[in-house]
Amino acid sequence: MMKKSTLVIIALGLLGGTVSADLIGPLRGTLGPGTFNVVGSIFIYPNDSLTILPGTTLRFQSDYDFDIAGYIYAVGTEQDSIKFLRNPASVRWNGIDFTAADNNSILRYCVIEGSDCIGINFTGCGPTVSRSTFINNNAGGG
Repeated sequence: MMKKSTLVIIALGLLGGTVSADLIGPLRGTLGPGTFNVVGSIFIYPNDSLTILPGTTLRFQSDYDFDIAGYIYAVGTEQDSIKFLRNPASVRWNGIDFTAADNNSILRYCVIEGSDCIGINFTGCGPTVSRSTFINNNAGGG
């Protein structure tokens, strides 16, 4: 059985321009810029790292998770943020869950929209989240 490699998808973003690719499973390396459709839960394993470049949009197609147990560096700019969105508007995704993740992880100038939680949950860790916008997330989970 052939193992699907997310690294191939991530490398596409380095070619420049707008990318539309599907993401599912483990992530590491560099992602973006461009638009990526999340078609299954995605995650960062312990001891792995992911850098998300400014101008990157992740569009969650259903109630998928983004679980982080490793290190993430997602730093956009005021003019070019990093977006975690639901798509289509009729679905909700499960938000970003940091579980025992690297405390040096950073999300800055990010937009988190349409999750079925408050947007980001932290368990056993304290990454930095700053200058980010939370839109239409459902803290009640229903």
